[in-house]
Amino acid sequence: MRNFLAVLVALSLGACATPSFRHIEPDARAKLTSMESVLIVTQSEIGAEINTSKASVATGGGIVGALIESGINNARTKTAEELVAPIRDIMIDFDFGATLEQELEAELAALNIANAQEVTLLRGLEAGTPNTMIEQSGASAVLFINSTYNLSAEFDEMVATAVVALYPVSENLYPYKEKVDADNKRAELSDNIYRNTFRVTQPLSDLDKKEENAAALAERPASELTGPLSEAAKILARAIAADMQIDAAE
Repeated sequence: MRNFLAVLVALSLGACATPSFRHIEPDARAKLTSMESVLIVTQSEIGAEINTSKASVATGGGIVGALIESGINNARTKTAEELVAPIRDIMIDFDFGATLEQELEAELAALNIANAQEVTLLRGLEAGTPNTMIEQSGASAVLFINSTYNLSAEFDEMVATAVVALYPVSENLYPYKEKVDADNKRAELSDNIYRNTFRVTQPLSDLDKKEENAAALAERPASELTGPLSEAAKILARAIAADMQIDAAE
């Protein structure tokens, strides 16, 4: 429960600084009678985050700074790939997409919106697919949940994220778009009637260096790696469902 609350608190604090989310307007909720839910997980194996370089800022920007920054980030990415490889082998049989799909089906039922809990899992996404899905949907709106899963940059946490947006199908919901327009593009971000971003972390190791953490994780049984990631998926699904039940402030 502490982790779940931490997710929601972090989102709320971030929202105070910048308008990084939109909740569903009460009048729109009354017209949201059915929903199609689409989970997008394009990864087939776990990755690792990196601490991106700020060299271009430190050097005053320009081409030289950008080149330095690119070189540093490429080196960090290569190191992360080398460190994550043995951990990836241990987790080869774990299906994060299917795990999150199951958790979402359990949690989205709480929305009391017809068919919301019937989640479609996409393993890939071609250009134009969201727009086509919205055009062909028979629901009032389509919810897209684009999720990733990684080890943290220091290899001390499991990280699960989701970028979530709800797009109207029914014309009755068009007035509640973030930016009302009349074009044929149905899946532009400004067309949403709800959006938010979620990040869940689960602790793994607390050694001083990422190389030490990575080596320790590579010695663990699969259950000690997949267990925290499964828990992250559960917390993520619960946070999304809870957030979608919050009405926009009057």
